Formats: sequence, structure tokens, C-alpha cells
Amino acid sequence: TWTVDVLAPDALSPDGWWLCRSHAETISNGYAAQAMSIWSSDGVPVILGRQMVAVFSHDKTVNAPEGRHYPSGNPLYAL
Repeated sequence: TWTVDVLAPDALSPDGWWLCRSHAETISNGYAAQAMSIWSSDGVPVILGRQMVAVFSHDKTVNAPEGRHYPSGNPLYAL
């Protein structure tokens, strides 16, 4: 899933440069969560975004971590 919040729709960057920050907050048990932001060169936050990803394995040789059970029989691939 994706979410994008536009904080300053008319923002300009005085010198044409933009800062994009991307941070993987969590990567575990087949899921990843990432936060992103874009800032103008004069320090104005313009856009905030989030992404959540699930990775599924079709490889039947991948085993679930000990103590975990996946009802589908198709375990999540542990990143």
C-alpha cells in the first residue's frame, strides 16, 4: 500500500534542488515498511509518503520461523 500527503502543493525550490529522504523502518517476517519525504532546498517539507510491502514465497522449501504457522500453507518469505 502507498500513502502520499502533499503538504505544500505550490512549493518551489529556490535553486532547483530537492532533498528526498527514504527510510526503511521495519523489515521482518516478509514485510517491509518505508517512510519517505521530499523537502525544498530552503527547508520546506513538501511531500510525506509511506509504503508497506508484503513478500510472499511460492517456494515450498522455505520454512516458517519456529513457532509460526501460516494457514495458507504458503509461508511468508522472511526478509
